[in-house]
Amino acid sequence: MKNRAEGRDETLSGWGNTPKRRCRLETGEGARLEEILRVGETRALCLRGMGRSYGDSAVLGGGLVYQLVPREGTKMAFNLETRTVSVDAGVRLADLIAAAGEHGLVVPVVPGTANVSIGGMIAADIHGKNHHKAGSFANFVNRIELLDGAGNRRIVRRGEENFDATCGGMGLNGAIIRAEVSLEAVPGPYITQRGVRAKNLHGVCENMLKTEENTFTVAWLDLSNRRARGTVLHGNWAEGGGWSKKSRGGVRKIVPTLPVSMVHQGSVRAFNELWWTKGRFDEREKIVPMRAFFHPLDGVERWNRLYGPKGFIQYQFVVPPERIDVLEAVVEDLVRRKVGTPMVVLKRFKESEGGHLSFPIEGWTLAVDISAGVDQLPRILWGYDDMVAEAGGRVYLAKDACLQRDHVETMYPKISRWRELCLETDPMGVFQSDQSRRLGLR
Repeated sequence: MKNRAEGRDETLSGWGNTPKRRCRLETGEGARLEEILRVGETRALCLRGMGRSYGDSAVLGGGLVYQLVPREGTKMAFNLETRTVSVDAGVRLADLIAAAGEHGLVVPVVPGTANVSIGGMIAADIHGKNHHKAGSFANFVNRIELLDGAGNRRIVRRGEENFDATCGGMGLNGAIIRAEVSLEAVPGPYITQRGVRAKNLHGVCENMLKTEENTFTVAWLDLSNRRARGTVLHGNWAEGGGWSKKSRGGVRKIVPTLPVSMVHQGSVRAFNELWWTKGRFDEREKIVPMRAFFHPLDGVERWNRLYGPKGFIQYQFVVPPERIDVLEAVVEDLVRRKVGTPMVVLKRFKESEGGHLSFPIEGWTLAVDISAGVDQLPRILWGYDDMVAEAGGRVYLAKDACLQRDHVETMYPKISRWRELCLETDPMGVFQSDQSRRLGLR
C-alpha cells in the first residue's frame, strides 16, 4: 500500500511562478486520495490539477498538495446519442479534445490553454472566447463525482445547490474526481477568423458590441503606445475539414529557465508593433485550425519562464456593462505607468447563472499579464480592486495572487451560503490552499 512518505518535498507555484511555496506533493489517482481522507492522514490538503491557475490557489505552504491524475487504463466513456462523455477529473483537456474529435465533437467552452485538467476547469468554472453566447463551462457539466472531507463519494447534479458550490468553488468544498460533460457537434476542427483593428479602446469596444452574429469574439490590446489600440478577432466554426493529426497539434518550442526577464518595455514595444502589423493581415477572412485560434500559446511550452525568476501576475477583473469607465480608467493607468505587458485580452460576458464563487457576470473582462518585478505592483492592483469592487465587479480567483480579503464579500455576495455548503461536505476544513487562507474563504 502506498503511504504518504512516498510523497516528495517540492517548491510549487502557480503558472505565474509567484508566490513560491515549499509543499509536500503527492501525485495519484482518486482511490489514493480517498484513502488519505478516510484515514485522516492530514488535517489540511490542497488539490492541484495541472498547475495552470496563476496565483496561490493550488499551493499550500508547509502542507500536502495532492495532484490528481487519471486512473491507469481508464477510458473516456462517450455516449454518442446524448453527445456526452464521462471522464476522470485528472484528464487533460487536450486529450479530451483529441478523443472527442474522433467522433466529430468538441468541448463547447475552452480556456486559453488546453493544458488544464477537467477537474480544474470545473473548479475554476472557466470561460472562453464565446461566453457572450455560451456562458461558462459549468453550463455543459451535468454530473460531478466528489470526495468529501471524510473521503465519502458524493454525486452532485445540475440544479442542486452543491453543484453550484462546486463549479467555481476552487476545489474547497470537495475533490472532483469524475464528471459528465456535454459536447457539441461541429463541421470540423477549423475556425473562420476575421480581424478588425481599432486605434483606441472605444473603437475596440464598439466593434465587439456590433458582432452578435459571431460565435467567438476576443480582443488583444496594445498598451505600449500613448493610447491603447487593439485588434478584435471574430470566429465561427468553418464548414468542411477532417479531424487530421495535423489539425490537433504542432511542433512545440520549449522556453528554458532564464536568469532574467525577457519581458521589458523594449521587447514589449517590439512585440506589440509586430502584432499590430499582423492585425492588418488578420482583417482578411481566413480559416485557421481551432488549436491556433483557441490555444495560440500552447505551441510555446513553459512560456511563463520568459518573465524570469520573479515571475508575473495575471490580473483579471470583470465590471458590469454600464461601468465601462472602470475599464477605461485601468487601461489608461496601465498606459501611463508603462508597465510593459505583451498580453492584454478583452472579452465580453453575458449574464451568468454560475456557481456561488463563479467569476463571470455580465460585462467587460480584462486580463493583463504584469511582471512581478514592477515597482509597488500589489499597491497598484489594490487600487484597481477598489474601483472594481465599487463598480459591482469582481476579480477572478483562478488568476488572483494579491487580492485583499476585505473585497471578497463585496465581489462574491453568495459566499456566505457557499461557506455553509462547504461545512456540509467538509466540516473539518480539510480542503485548503494558500489563497483560501489569505482571503479567508473558508
